[in-house]
Amino acid sequence: MIALMSAFLCWMMALIYCLIAVWVSMWKRPVHFFTGDKMTSEEVTDVRAYNRANGKMWAVYAIINAVAGFIALLNSITGYVLFAILTLPGLFVLFAFHKRIYSRYKCPDRKSHY
Repeated sequence: MIALMSAFLCWMMALIYCLIAVWVSMWKRPVHFFTGDKMTSEEVTDVRAYNRANGKMWAVYAIINAVAGFIALLNSITGYVLFAILTLPGLFVLFAFHKRIYSRYKCPDRKSHY
């Protein structure tokens, strides 16, 4: 039962991240990370490529969470540990990747958010 609960948690988070990936990839304006800053189209060189890169980042995170769910079915303790690692420290890793994506697509003459 515990293994099923930890797998369910990982899969629910994977579903949420998958929805974020799809939403971000289809968005017309440049998206930003959780910080709440508003980005303008003038800040990035290619809005569509920038959003797709962010969507891929979220999709990979969703896949990692889904795999953690399958691992949780095999061993519930390992599942909870993976879930804990993916939840808070994983978001910091996502922020670092987002920062790399932003620096790749940032217009050279614009001031960075970071």
